[in-house]
Amino acid sequence: MQTSASQYVNLLFMLFHEVRKRAQLPSKLKFTDNEADKIDGHFSENDICVFLWFCWVMEHNAWFPDLRGEKNDASSIQLPEINHLVRSAMVICSGSDREELHRENSSKTSYADVEITAASFYSWIFATIPGLSHWFPQYVQGVIQRASINLDVAVQTPPQKAVHSSDATGLLTSGTAWAIALAIRAPLGGEWLMESLMSVSHSSILPDLIYRSSQHGKGLNRFWSQVEGYNGPSLILVSGTLTQDGNDQRFVIGAFTNQGFENRDSFYGSSGALYALKPLFRSFFPTGRDKSFVYSHQRRIGRVYEARPRPVGIAFGGTQGNERVFIDEDFARIRIRHHGVDKTYQPGFLIPGQASLTTEATILDVEAWGLGGKIAEQGQTMYKRREQLFTEQRRKVDLKTFANWEDSPEKMMMDLMGNPNRVQREDR
Repeated sequence: MQTSASQYVNLLFMLFHEVRKRAQLPSKLKFTDNEADKIDGHFSENDICVFLWFCWVMEHNAWFPDLRGEKNDASSIQLPEINHLVRSAMVICSGSDREELHRENSSKTSYADVEITAASFYSWIFATIPGLSHWFPQYVQGVIQRASINLDVAVQTPPQKAVHSSDATGLLTSGTAWAIALAIRAPLGGEWLMESLMSVSHSSILPDLIYRSSQHGKGLNRFWSQVEGYNGPSLILVSGTLTQDGNDQRFVIGAFTNQGFENRDSFYGSSGALYALKPLFRSFFPTGRDKSFVYSHQRRIGRVYEARPRPVGIAFGGTQGNERVFIDEDFARIRIRHHGVDKTYQPGFLIPGQASLTTEATILDVEAWGLGGKIAEQGQTMYKRREQLFTEQRRKVDLKTFANWEDSPEKMMMDLMGNPNRVQREDR
């Protein structure tokens, strides 16, 4: 009989409960003897954080069994920063009102005195990070396999330390990558996309950093010079700040597209997703009602007049001129409209304090990550080589054509600049 995802989550709860009991730590979970699937009890803010870290460590062992770490070396594994996940669970499950849900600097920034029911936390897992149960069978299978072999013989290389170099320098931290990977639905990207993000969350292996504004410069031109030719799934992250009630609130949002960016004057794409990443994690997947997944338009060189000029920038969801998310061409401002203008992605608020009106914020940094693997990376390299070859060929001048000075364009220009109004005498 096949075990369902709900049963796997129940097993996680039971395992977490038993581990706490053996460690002589209090557990507020209760299980009915007659009904193993029925779970009662409560989770505190600290319980949720420890439970998610507990799952991360088990998942780390399932995905990367060779990265076990050295004995008595607590620094061999660095736990990810998951405040955005913990806050999401506490705020949504505690039934906070809509305004408090999206206000970062609210009076209740700490939920130390709040407890949520196990049933509400259970529902939050399937609504927000359903992938939490997908890896559990792999973990069990790995434990059985390692119990039947001698690991000292099977592992030929010494264990490596998992250091998250992206935590300190960029927007794609290990905690962010883990949250996005757990939120992935099967039609969106499949196991290969989850593996790419899991590599970020559990090791120092990073996907292709295609563009970072702090490194390559701000603006659509700089962005385009980096992403052009990359034909693979991409993840774009934007950090910004907005001022509300005299306080500056920082946020990070993201957008996934299952193909590379193209210079078009209309929306395109076949799938995608939007993410509110910090200070609170939420994901918004396609509704199936529209296909305005991504829009990226840059002014074409040489085009002077356009009867109907198109917006210049990058957008996700909505319609032209009424986009749900719009990044201007200078990468200086981001405009986020109410989800009512968008039929492509699920409704919900992306940034703190977002109301029914359009919200504009200042952009701090923009990153684009390539998730297409080696094939997409090699394809972009070949594309850039072809473009460089074409550019060099266009710059070459056939000197034989202008061998005669009398027929050369340089002589014509010099004659015009010398005296353009002089009267040319006719030779007789």
